[in-house]
Amino acid sequence: PVASHLDKDGNVVIALDEWASAVTSDDYGFAKFSREGNILWHTTLPPDSGTTGAHIAEVISDMVVGPDNNIYACGESTDETTGTSVGNYLIKLSSTGNLDYKVLTNISDSGTDSKIIADGVGNISMLGVVAATPYLETRKAADGSFLWLQPIKLDDSATVTPVGFTHDVSNSIYVLSDYKHFLKDTVGGHFSHDEYMVSKYSPTGSLNWQKNYFTDTSAATSDNAIQISACNDYLYITSEKNGAGGHPYILLQKMNVNGTNIWHDSAAMDYKAGSFAFDNNCNVYLSYSSRLGHSTIVNVTRKFTDYPATATTIANNNAISVYPNPADNIVTLSYNSITDASSIAVLYDMNGRIVKSIALSGDRVNIPTTSLPAGLYVCRMIINGQITANKISIQH
Repeated sequence: PVASHLDKDGNVVIALDEWASAVTSDDYGFAKFSREGNILWHTTLPPDSGTTGAHIAEVISDMVVGPDNNIYACGESTDETTGTSVGNYLIKLSSTGNLDYKVLTNISDSGTDSKIIADGVGNISMLGVVAATPYLETRKAADGSFLWLQPIKLDDSATVTPVGFTHDVSNSIYVLSDYKHFLKDTVGGHFSHDEYMVSKYSPTGSLNWQKNYFTDTSAATSDNAIQISACNDYLYITSEKNGAGGHPYILLQKMNVNGTNIWHDSAAMDYKAGSFAFDNNCNVYLSYSSRLGHSTIVNVTRKFTDYPATATTIANNNAISVYPNPADNIVTLSYNSITDASSIAVLYDMNGRIVKSIALSGDRVNIPTTSLPAGLYVCRMIINGQITANKISIQH
C-alpha cells in the first residue's frame, strides 16, 4: 500500500505498488473496500512500453479521492534495463475502478515522491521535480489537459525541497518547503542549516506571497517542515525543531491565508514526528512518538482546540484590556473602536467547547460570567479583521 483515502460513501480506496513477477515488475494497482472490509473491486493497470524485453517499474507516489468521488494518482514509470524514466503520469479512475485516462506530466519524482491534491473547481495539482528544480503543475481533472506549471524557488543561492501542499476554500495553493543556502567561505563554502517556508499560488498559478517562519540565523540546528493542511480557510503546519540539549520537539502553528501566524504551540517528542488531522470543528489531533527512559517508546496523540490554552499569542495592533481578571459575575473587554461589523468574541472552556459567543460593537463589552463554572477559559477575539486571545480566570 502507498496511500489510502475515504470516498464520499465511507469506502476505503487504496493505491498499491504491485509486484507480480520479474517480467512485469512493479505495476500501478488500486483497490476499494467497503466499510465492513469487503473488497468491492481491484484493478491493475497495464504496463507501459519500454526497451524490448525490459522490466518497467511503475510505482505510485500519491493518490487522492476527488470531490467528484473519482480517484486520481500520480506515479513514475522506469525502464529497469536502462535505468531511465519512461515518465511521470497522472491517472484517473472512476469510482468503480475503470481507467478514465493516464497522461504524461511535466514533473518527475527524481528521488522525491511527487504529491497530488484535488481542489473544488475540477483541477488536479501535483508537486514534483523538473530538471532538479521543484515545480507545481496543475491540470484539468476532467481530461488531464495541462493548465500551468510554476517553479518553487527562493533565490539563486537556495536549495529548495518541497514537503507538501494544500489548498483553501478559494482554491489557492500553499506549498510547504524546506530550504537552505550555500554560503561562501575561505575554503569554498558550506550549506546553512535548514529552514522552512510557505509559498502561496493563485488558482491560475501566480505567486501571491512567500514567507519563512521561526528563522534563527545564529542557530546551528535544523528546522524541518513536516506537514501543511487547511481547515476552514486557516492553515496549520507542523515542523520539527531542536530544543535544549538537541532534543527534538514538534511545533504546531496556525496561520491565516495571508500568511500571518495566529498561534503556535509545541510538544516534546524525543523520537519521531507523525502527522495530524482535523475533526469537523477544526480541532487538531497530532500524533508522534516519544521516549520514556532509554528503552521505551510510546505513541502519543494530542488534541488541540482551535486556540490551545498553552499556545503563544501572536500580538496585533488592537489595544485589548480584560478586567477584572480573575472575574466573578462579569468580565469586561475593552478595545479600539469597532469598524468591522463582523467583529466577535468567543469564549472557550479548557475542553475546547464554546460557552459564549458575543458580537462586538463600540469600544467595550460586558460578559456575564455568573452561570459559568469556576475555572480557566480562553477568549478569542476577531476585532476589525485581526485576531487575538486572552486567558480569563473565573472564580466565584
